[in-house]
Amino acid sequence: MNRMSFSGILVLSSLSLSAATLSDVTFEQSWPWSKLCRGSYTLSGASSPVDVVVEATGENGRVRLPMTAFDGDFFGVADGTHPFTFDPTAFGYTNSTVLTGFSLSLTVQGEAAADAGLYMVIDLAQAKAGNAAGAVSYCNAPDLGADGWSDSYKTTKLVMRRIPAGTFMMGAPSGELGNNTSATYPTREKQHVVTISQPFWISVFEVTQKQLETVLGSRDAILPYTYLTNDTYYAKRPVDRINYNTLRGTGDGAQYPAKTSVDSNSVLGSFQSLLDGAIAFDLPTEAQWEYACRAGAATAFCNGGTPAESSAAYDSYASAVARWRSSTRVTDANCGSLDTTVGTAEVGSCQPNAWGLYDMHGNVAEWTRDYAVLDVRDNDPNTDPVFSSSRAVSGFYRSLRGGAYTAAEAADRQCLRCAARAVGNPNTSAANTHHGIRLYAPVN
Repeated sequence: MNRMSFSGILVLSSLSLSAATLSDVTFEQSWPWSKLCRGSYTLSGASSPVDVVVEATGENGRVRLPMTAFDGDFFGVADGTHPFTFDPTAFGYTNSTVLTGFSLSLTVQGEAAADAGLYMVIDLAQAKAGNAAGAVSYCNAPDLGADGWSDSYKTTKLVMRRIPAGTFMMGAPSGELGNNTSATYPTREKQHVVTISQPFWISVFEVTQKQLETVLGSRDAILPYTYLTNDTYYAKRPVDRINYNTLRGTGDGAQYPAKTSVDSNSVLGSFQSLLDGAIAFDLPTEAQWEYACRAGAATAFCNGGTPAESSAAYDSYASAVARWRSSTRVTDANCGSLDTTVGTAEVGSCQPNAWGLYDMHGNVAEWTRDYAVLDVRDNDPNTDPVFSSSRAVSGFYRSLRGGAYTAAEAADRQCLRCAARAVGNPNTSAANTHHGIRLYAPVN
């Protein structure tokens, strides 16, 4: 039987960052009895969990290695010895392939939270064409052109950033301008410590209409989920009128957290099936969303806003990172150019946060998968919190985050803040909403 073999010297290197160091790196082919290659490494000196990055080169340069080809510890790794396996057939090579000049390297990527993320790039068009195995790649930073993010990352590709596990202060101080409390929900934005125990992927941009069209297969298929039908200006604008049950489904998908899976015939089910179930796409929880939005910030917006500052300062912060004050819906009649004074803007038009995520404030409000529970209590779970429907608004409403372009006046900026919490009927008619999608995926 032919087995995959390597031609050339297999080299493994390590790089220390801060006090974290890789050593005792081993790697060998399990020939002739297995297609798998087996290795191990020892991590020492890490004061907090780190990422271990795997990269490879061949005779023609860099070889992109999807993490689906590996089994082992690479994300959020603690000190110790860690075995792993590598299956070259998982990214398109056959058992009879010879990898000429192949070398593999392992490096420590980072301990600091702001530097603890990898990018996962998914070529939606390639996956739709039937090559799911080759559609996913990982890198420290996507290959950007001179002008930054190219259109492909907003249309036929999906880019996600890995967010590290960590602890943060969820909610807002009482003096924060726009703190959204009421007699019914006086603890709606009560500050409390929350721990996100596992790293996760989240999309850099809100899902655009062209991305959804690529996944669903036709322009007609996405028309129920967008106001804009103009063929010139729709592609890079976000999906803007989709409801929760359309995203997750009306069966098991509507019963989170009692049931965690999405329906196969839902929009998220279509994203999952595109890659043969290898990536469990979903919506972020409300806590994951706020943690990602803040990116380490403790202010009203990801870029600033303390209780001592003026409303004019708050408006300035909001305008830098959010599409707002454009309450007229964008339609064929008024669409103008890609950045009009009405409706949504092209994703990525505003400044990103410290983790490189765009439009967390404004543009479209983003569904989370949680019930809308607005009475924060001292005994609520503070690690990966989720809630049943027993305390949900109206018994079944779901949580929305981030505000939208429909915030028209200065006073409306309150709904754009990191801590702002909105609610939505999961069955709301798509024609009456301004709701969109930011994808989440667990780190496998």
